[in-house]
Amino acid sequence: MIRIAFTLVVFLIGTSSALGDAPPWCEIGSEEQFCEHIVRVTVGDIDNESAHSPGGYADYTLELATEMAQGRQYQITVVGAEIFPGDCVGAWVDWNQDYMFDDSPGSAEKVFFDVSSGPGPYTGTVVVPQDAPLGTPWLRVRLAFETVAPCGVTRYGETEDYTIVVVPGTCCTGPSRGNVDGSPDNLVTMSDLTEMISHLFILMHPARCNDEGNVDLSVDGMVTMSDLTVLIDHLFISLDPLPPCP
Repeated sequence: MIRIAFTLVVFLIGTSSALGDAPPWCEIGSEEQFCEHIVRVTVGDIDNESAHSPGGYADYTLELATEMAQGRQYQITVVGAEIFPGDCVGAWVDWNQDYMFDDSPGSAEKVFFDVSSGPGPYTGTVVVPQDAPLGTPWLRVRLAFETVAPCGVTRYGETEDYTIVVVPGTCCTGPSRGNVDGSPDNLVTMSDLTEMISHLFILMHPARCNDEGNVDLSVDGMVTMSDLTVLIDHLFISLDPLPPCP
């Protein structure tokens, strides 16, 4: 079988409907999906290996879901079967859930594009906007030949749908807690200790980010003397690593 170009594209379709309710406006599928199909999708808690699906479409929205927090980043990996030179992989997210994809350059909804050739795996990053609406958008993974759109019937390829649960994010920028002063390098230094002391004893201003300052992992999430003790221990005594961001 001869192919000149092949495209593997991943779509995230936003919907305000309940978990598993298919968008009513989108026809999807393929005519000949046996040669080119998806064999594995991994993102967050989803790790799904599969064979080809009848009609070129598989709905996993009631079976497989993963949470994504506002402002966080998640690796996504897609592997296809019988891939040809010129293959590429892309991802779009309908974050505002208006049932449309903004595919323009620089758009937050165009989150991933990879023009690597061969069988993959194709790996990219899904960045959830800080202001992404809470809800259950669909994750659509599509493998097709030559041309790709989030909807429609193609001649070759396969489409798989999953569910994403968008949850409230955190102001912690990580990878670990402790960046109390909000420095862009995320390093924990004397400046963070000074900021915490100022918050607790001097200016007593509100903490910039409780998630950053809650280094003792207290249930109430507040920044207290206990957190100051942990931070001092990290900087000067045990040098133990601080806990990761939530």
